[in-house]
Amino acid sequence: MNILLTCAGRRNYIVDYFKAALEQTGGNVYAANSKSYAAAFVPAEQSFLVPEIHHPDYIKTILQICTEYGISAIVPLFDIELPVLAKARNMFLSHGIQVIVSSPDVIEICYDKWETFKFLQQNGFQSPKTYIDLDSVNNAIDNKEIDFPLIIKPRWGMGSIGIMEIDNREELIVLYHKIEKVIQASYLGYQSSKEPGQMILIQEKLTGQEYGLDVVNNLNGEYVTTFVKRKIAMRSGETDIAVTENDLELMDFGAKLAKKLNHMANLDVDLFRTDKNCFVLEMNPRFGGGYPFSHLAGANLPAAIIAWLKNEEADPAWFTITPDITGFKGIVPLKMTKSPINFTENVSNHCRE
Repeated sequence: MNILLTCAGRRNYIVDYFKAALEQTGGNVYAANSKSYAAAFVPAEQSFLVPEIHHPDYIKTILQICTEYGISAIVPLFDIELPVLAKARNMFLSHGIQVIVSSPDVIEICYDKWETFKFLQQNGFQSPKTYIDLDSVNNAIDNKEIDFPLIIKPRWGMGSIGIMEIDNREELIVLYHKIEKVIQASYLGYQSSKEPGQMILIQEKLTGQEYGLDVVNNLNGEYVTTFVKRKIAMRSGETDIAVTENDLELMDFGAKLAKKLNHMANLDVDLFRTDKNCFVLEMNPRFGGGYPFSHLAGANLPAAIIAWLKNEEADPAWFTITPDITGFKGIVPLKMTKSPINFTENVSNHCRE
């Protein structure tokens, strides 16, 4: 079985996890990315330089790679590509290629943070008070429904791009318009341009302990387990240090969320636990930056995905983690020894992201 990781970027450890999972049964792990300098290219069997996600030839190029290299499954690793691959999933299936991506409806709920807020509210989960434009948040401030400090962030965002804390109305106006420019100048601009007056969310600032959950469903959207990590430190919007916990309350929380959402494979959930409740910040239906801490503690979701793709039972041990394992993301320099195969040379000449 051959696996293709798309938008692989710096997630070389995901390549390693899938390579280890394939050692017993055979197969290779390939990596695709739109930029030629990607850490994931180093351990991959072969790497591919592809068009950017919203280029008209992106899906055609990925299909060409899958056909030429006998790819059985695609594992996307970047939020922005999830809507594109979710819509193309049935096309890939018609070619015998599985895409490990949730349905377009689930992707929309998670990728659009305003839809995330509405989903959580409608299904009985707590989330920070959230407003979609300046008028609504100013009215809420006037009515004393919310007060400073507040958090502003992109509606379609990831990592730490455009996330700022604001302390007064003057900062609200200035930083709101600054983030508009940041979004428009980044890869977030493509989706955000469709809602120019509602591309930024304003939220109450919460205080409490931040946790990361890996909420695992099988490939049919059926709940399997939840891995709980207490976050110790963050870097560039990703968990940098975390400790695994055997927290039954949060595991039950993950189960309830999974059964409402019906996502496929991993759901990376960020939440705050306060003295009053648990508040969901974001949900990302993919391998998140916090998954390595689960893997270090004994989880093996790549092995489970491979088993499910083969219609085999997953080993229950892959869904068990040891509590109180502290994980760190260190820096290990990697040496590029071979260049990626360039699949962008013959694509149509359209404007890219």
